[in-house]
Amino acid sequence: MIRQILSFLAGFAVFLFLPISSTAQQSQAYVKGVNEVVTLPSSTLNEDRTILIHHPAIDSANPNKAYQVLYLLDGESHFNLLSQYADYLSRWDVDVIPELIIVGIVNTKRARDLTPSESIFNYYGKPDTTTGSYIRPSGGNGKFLQFIKEELMPYVESHYKT
Repeated sequence: MIRQILSFLAGFAVFLFLPISSTAQQSQAYVKGVNEVVTLPSSTLNEDRTILIHHPAIDSANPNKAYQVLYLLDGESHFNLLSQYADYLSRWDVDVIPELIIVGIVNTKRARDLTPSESIFNYYGKPDTTTGSYIRPSGGNGKFLQFIKEELMPYVESHYKT
């Protein structure tokens, strides 16, 4: 009798878990908008800059719709996540923010581009006399902001509906 009960319970357990394995679905990558990678030559910075651009798909009901633009520093680190957040938060059923064009600026020399003045100190606050420090060169923030204002923003405005 015990043997029959154990056989029944084993068969019932297999039957119980069978639907779970048969209804499992593969997850698919999330893609809503359009992502582009652009190489923009900069005469201000004397280098080519990689720009990541995410924009909503063209709305066939309103093809002339203009979008706000969000410029993102450290684009290589935060672009994908921010694009997905923006797409989610602008969905019709969430509707917290408007649809956006996201422009991610990929770093080439972060310490140079994001510091307003030349650093004479190292990471530990002591005078920096080395030439190979990762903090050097610094103090290029003025040119970086000029690049954004005079080269990047006009490029985005001329190629996308802003």
